Amino acid sequence: MNKIVEFFENAHKKKRLSHLYLLSGEARKENLDLMYEIAYIVLKDFDLRDNLKELIKEDNHSQIYHIKPDGNVIKKDQIIGLQNEFTKTSLLKGPRIYIIEDVDLISTSAANSLLKFMEEPESNEVYGFLMTANLSNVLKTIISRSQVIRINASNVDIYDELIRKEIDTYVAKNISELTKSLEEANEYSEEFNIISSIEFIKSYMANWYKDGYIPSIELNKINGNIMYDRKYYKVFLEILLINFFDLWHFILKEDIIFNELEDEYQKQAKIKKSEDILKIIKYIQDEITKQVYYINISLSLEVLFTNIQKVGG
Repeated sequence: MNKIVEFFENAHKKKRLSHLYLLSGEARKENLDLMYEIAYIVLKDFDLRDNLKELIKEDNHSQIYHIKPDGNVIKKDQIIGLQNEFTKTSLLKGPRIYIIEDVDLISTSAANSLLKFMEEPESNEVYGFLMTANLSNVLKTIISRSQVIRINASNVDIYDELIRKEIDTYVAKNISELTKSLEEANEYSEEFNIISSIEFIKSYMANWYKDGYIPSIELNKINGNIMYDRKYYKVFLEILLINFFDLWHFILKEDIIFNELEDEYQKQAKIKKSEDILKIIKYIQDEITKQVYYINISLSLEVLFTNIQKVGG
């Protein structure tokens, strides 16, 4: 059984399903199929029809409301439609589900309506499933209200291949989070700029909140090229984002990727709240967004480090 399906099966049996999940992964069709399986788990005790799975996959089940981007955006009227539908009395007994694809494409007004709906659901038997292939572009306010599930179908294969090449475990985990392509993963594992970024970030995650720590000096010692090469700077930011998301999951007592950093996470969890880490995540997301413009990378990174350190202080 798929590990994520198994996770939802267990949560359902123990009556521990959260009311909002954010599923992050690049394989759109596979992720949507996974979403249908999860919907089946939620509904199967209430709808005993033999063709339940088919009804779900065909978007033909009255308990499920499915939203996709209209063009390249999710609009406010689509969210209003969801709200209106869920205020009506359901024809069937049991939970109701809404699925929103590409939630990173939601407009500001639609996001505000969605946040209000999430905070004031019409029933405690409403479950939301948001999907994205670009977690770094999802609004911080949505992430903070969701349980984030990372769908990385090929991560284990990539990780195992890198370990067979005797790549360090922490480096292998970061690379397997960065890409779903085995070919690209192998290229990353031989690229000095990528490896040095990962090695720096491992040290950074243990020191970012400490007084007297000057990350730009430490980065220069390892590989100053990162601060001048936009291609590798973008990868650097993605790795940094992955690691702070991992710390955030640890503070929320959820599964983590980098058990190598668990001792450091424990120290930080004693002095930092999940809201602090979300603030840092937003800083990094904003920095990633800025890369479409021509900016002074070195100066911009210095500002990012300073903002993160203010949260740490």
